[in-house]
This record gives sequence, structure tokens and C-alpha cells, in this order.
Amino acid sequence: MPLMDNELYTYPQDINRSDMPYPNEHSARVAAPLPQNSAVYATKTIAPGISLILQKSKGDAGASMKAQSYRFGKNQFTPEEAKAWLKSHKISYISFEPASASNAPEARKDVINRITKEISGAIIA
Repeated sequence: MPLMDNELYTYPQDINRSDMPYPNEHSARVAAPLPQNSAVYATKTIAPGISLILQKSKGDAGASMKAQSYRFGKNQFTPEEAKAWLKSHKISYISFEPASASNAPEARKDVINRITKEISGAIIA
């Protein structure tokens, strides 16, 4: 079940979000992630090949979503181009991870299976 732009989602508790780098995206973290069991996240496409991950605390209904990270498609941006885009938009980041060298789906198969299991309740073999 793929997430759609602007869709709110929560991370399953057993997912390790430090599982970076991502195989198809460069990631620029601009804020530390909130604890997995108390966070609500949204993703928004802000330009071709660029997504913004937003976050807020589940218990803070009146709070606005805040930037957590920017993701850049590796087919649209080199790591240098992604960093240049951030600089030109005056966005500071606390860490930057280029996309991993692996393009193979197996690179994140275990994470995808755990997310699918959490969302659908199905048993993944």
C-alpha cells in the first residue's frame, strides 16, 4: 500500500528509522525525528523529485506539522545537486545521506515487509 502525497501516516513501532541510506533517495535531515510511537508524519511533494517529510506529536492536535527531512530522487538529483538546492533555498540540515549504491529491492525488503504487515495485518513470509 503506497503512501500518497500529503497522506498522514505513523511509523510502526518496530521499524528502525535510522535504516539509511535509502536506495532511491538522498535524504537531508533538518530536525531529529520524534519518538516513533508518538509521532504523526506527512509527506508532500514540493517539486519534481523532491519530497518533504513533515512531523508533529500525536498528542498535540493544535500544532502545525514541521519539517523533518527532505528527500531527493536519485534519478533527478546527484548528492551535490541536492545540497545545492538546499543551499539556494536557505535550508540548513543536520545530516545528509546520499542514496545507497544498491538499487535492488532486497536492500529494504525487510522494512517493506514489516510496514506491509503492520498496515494490512497480513502475515508476510
